[in-house]
Amino acid sequence: MKNEDFEFKLILPKRDNSGNKINAETHKRYASELARRFGGVTIIDDVLGCCINQRGILQCEKNIIMVANRDNKVWDSDKKKLILTSFEDDKQFIGRLSKQAGFELGQFSIFSEGDRNRNVVFKPGLGKDALPAYLLDKNAQEGESEINENIPIF
Repeated sequence: MKNEDFEFKLILPKRDNSGNKINAETHKRYASELARRFGGVTIIDDVLGCCINQRGILQCEKNIIMVANRDNKVWDSDKKKLILTSFEDDKQFIGRLSKQAGFELGQFSIFSEGDRNRNVVFKPGLGKDALPAYLLDKNAQEGESEINENIPIF
């Protein structure tokens, strides 16, 4: 059997339809839902999404993309064996989460996607507590992050 990876995306707006900034706790809740379901989530901050509005004018807004992946085989510690995960179950989950976000955030629609990626390979690395000094930013302050304050850091 080929190794498949399932990828799921959820795109959330950074502002409501009146231009008010959506708080970080709201985005954190959706990221947490994805992380609980898939074991982790990657957040791509500040993505510009555009569409033609009802007046026929191009309208753009800043969004956040949340991406979660799952290998189609998961170790079941209770049964002590690999089990196949269901792409369809995960697709329904992301659909429900998207619908929930649409209602909560007052959007006409929320983009979500589920896709099967074939022949995915995760190359092993070497886990380190700290990197060599030449790879680090010498000007960074302790605990400083390049991540925008609107993105939750767990």
